[in-house]
Amino acid sequence: MQPFLDALFGPGIAVYDPEADLWIAPDPKYSGPGFGFIAVRPDKSFFTGVVPTGAFN
Repeated sequence: MQPFLDALFGPGIAVYDPEADLWIAPDPKYSGPGFGFIAVRPDKSFFTGVVPTGAFN
């Protein structure tokens, strides 16, 4: 999976979340407020989302 993600987002950009079993990377197309992300599942399907500003402490 890592070579696939490195080719998409750049080396070392995607981070694995073992609790969710997802790879998370910043969405390069998102330019609004908060954190736009792409979440990639082990089968390489994906979804995008935005974490609103202030959601993280």
